[in-house]
Amino acid sequence: MQGQMTIFDIHNGKRKPYDYRCMRYIGQKVHLMAAPDKIFTVKKIEPYYTIVTDDEDGCEWVGTPTTMWPVNKDEKEN
Repeated sequence: MQGQMTIFDIHNGKRKPYDYRCMRYIGQKVHLMAAPDKIFTVKKIEPYYTIVTDDEDGCEWVGTPTTMWPVNKDEKEN
């Protein structure tokens, strides 16, 4: 795995509704529900929110467990 891991994604036992379904790390490429055609890069990881940067214009966005998912390895980056 690339990038800096976070302690917020370590789970002991049953998941909570606000837990992420994927491991997050700084530098990870992700999609957001608000702009699914864009690719974002994880900049900062908090317990619930994930701060991401738009790869095209550098604007910061916020991802949550229900609005963010990782880019598949077979997807072409813009």
